[in-house]
Amino acid sequence: MNPLLKSSIVALLLGLCSSQTGLMAQQPGFSRVYEMNAPSAGFHNLIVIEDTLYVAGTAISDNIQQWGILLSKFDTLGNLLSQYTVYDTTGDDYIFEPNYDIIETLDGNLAITGNLWYKNWGFMAKFTKSGKLLFLKEYQEPGILNFRYASIVQIPDGYLIAGSKQLGNYRSVVFIQKVSPEGDVVWEKKYGNQQNDNHLSTIEKVGVDKFIVGASEASHFAPPPYVIGQDWARNWIFIIDSIGNIVQEYKSAKYEESGSPGIHRTEDNGYIYATGNLQILNPYTFGWRIKVVKRDSNFNLVWSRFLSPIPAPGNTIYELKPTPDGNWVALGQWTTLDGTAYGWPAPCLYALTSNGDSLWSRCDTVVGNNFGGDELGGLAVLPSGSTVAAGKVYHGNDIGIRALGWLYKVDNKGCLDTLCNSITDVKTPRFPDSGFDIYPNPTDRQINIRTLDPLPFSLTCYDALGRVIFDKRQVLYKCEVDLSLQKPGLYFVSINMGEKILIEKVVKW
Repeated sequence: MNPLLKSSIVALLLGLCSSQTGLMAQQPGFSRVYEMNAPSAGFHNLIVIEDTLYVAGTAISDNIQQWGILLSKFDTLGNLLSQYTVYDTTGDDYIFEPNYDIIETLDGNLAITGNLWYKNWGFMAKFTKSGKLLFLKEYQEPGILNFRYASIVQIPDGYLIAGSKQLGNYRSVVFIQKVSPEGDVVWEKKYGNQQNDNHLSTIEKVGVDKFIVGASEASHFAPPPYVIGQDWARNWIFIIDSIGNIVQEYKSAKYEESGSPGIHRTEDNGYIYATGNLQILNPYTFGWRIKVVKRDSNFNLVWSRFLSPIPAPGNTIYELKPTPDGNWVALGQWTTLDGTAYGWPAPCLYALTSNGDSLWSRCDTVVGNNFGGDELGGLAVLPSGSTVAAGKVYHGNDIGIRALGWLYKVDNKGCLDTLCNSITDVKTPRFPDSGFDIYPNPTDRQINIRTLDPLPFSLTCYDALGRVIFDKRQVLYKCEVDLSLQKPGLYFVSINMGEKILIEKVVKW
């Protein structure tokens, strides 16, 4: 075996061992639904502050049939500590989409953004951590058909609120508005070609008076049939200064990416984010395949990894967050090869390293949910490395359908309990940019290597000591490697196709 490869394997193993040290003790995971003392309720996002989860959502009143803002506190074991509901005094409903922001403010309070249903306005609200409403500011603009007040960051002299607005020509633009500490508008700017549709993913602070905006730009999709070249979407990332001027921007190729939720500046001054590439599946259907992308400071591609096994309608990515050990965890919903109840995409978590290697993945629904449509939209990472997601589920009965709040927690290995092997049946692709898929990874039995390329390839699998445990030549399209009799640990798969050589890591539990 190549000495350089062998030394790299040893160094990697040492790194994997050392990366597990120093983490806090793991708490058990859970999957729990909550009625919240309401006929219907749901969560859309959460944050963790010290040992408390602050969860934002909505609940409908028993008496007045009105949707209000629901702010709840839980401990990290999922026990409800308190809940508070605020209703609009004019009888309107407060509404939120999955992953609309909740943040901790510099003065130790909480701030959220959202929309009003009948007025069709946006709003910002500020609460104390004990649930007292400090203020709620509504924002309207003549001629705007729809508002999406989705994201908020605090700055020393107020806040930046970002979202999307639909214009009178039915096209959407990204907007950013600066508001005072009391929520009053100081300035607002709109971004995007007004002949296309532009939608916000997120806004994040990335430096002194520098903010990165993740968005998408797309053609205005008319009713089908859909036509490649005519109907398209692409990613749009831009950086603004403190007064909203664009100082740097990047647009992907059409179909390559669309949106960039969870965008972060990395230690090497690059960027990492989650996205999806649009695929027109047939003249009447389009879908997305979800992936995570890493780029350098000039937005050159470093690596990308697909998370969802197939492109499908409804595939969505909501969030990507760092973990204490330097890795990343993504939250979204996508269709699995095995399918889910009623054809709904399943809520999914996917963990990967800073180099894009898969750590674990799982897609789950609520046991006993007889309607489908489970949804997780908010994500928080605890100091222990455990991950907590918030959302809602729909339960149907003879009377109708009701929503319940849902909290879902796994440990840093993706397990709900100590007996978990942190593997689900989701078949996760591993070679997105090379045309190869390897799944599942991690695995407890076999792995499958697949390509759509008609050229033959050879495959060799090594254990962590460099010993060959599997070797096969002249493979066409698909090959299976049985690891069921091998010890748990790290394995390396080498794929050779002509002059192309790929080496990837596989974890056996």
